[in-house]
Amino acid sequence: MANSVRHLRRLLTIWLLACCLISSGCRTETGALVRGKVTYKGKPFDKGTVMFYPNGKGQASYGRIQPDGTFQLMNPHKTERIAPGKYVAVILAGNDEIAAMKEDPSYPVQPAVPFKFSSASSSPLKYEVELGDNDFDINLDKM
Repeated sequence: MANSVRHLRRLLTIWLLACCLISSGCRTETGALVRGKVTYKGKPFDKGTVMFYPNGKGQASYGRIQPDGTFQLMNPHKTERIAPGKYVAVILAGNDEIAAMKEDPSYPVQPAVPFKFSSASSSPLKYEVELGDNDFDINLDKM
């Protein structure tokens, strides 16, 4: 009887380990990876954040712009995959530039990019994010 209990425990342990290995090996992330590059005035834009706001329901995603103009979006859970769908992109170029939104042309600090790119309601940057890899070149000179 003691041998059969030990044998049963071993089988159960092996079965549980096999289930754990199979489930961890088969797990795949779903969603879209979004990368790209921001250019402005003919060169890589090297500061700020790119925000993607979904049309309709969903959460915004963001990516810090690197010195070479590249970015990769992260979801609110700080992982790399976002939901596929239609998005409007916004370029946030730092607090000092955003705070400079004054109508006075003599105001000493001018925004790093035109104001239209800093709001989801005015941004012309519209993208369709598809399942898998997405690479978007955001050329602010062409907008």
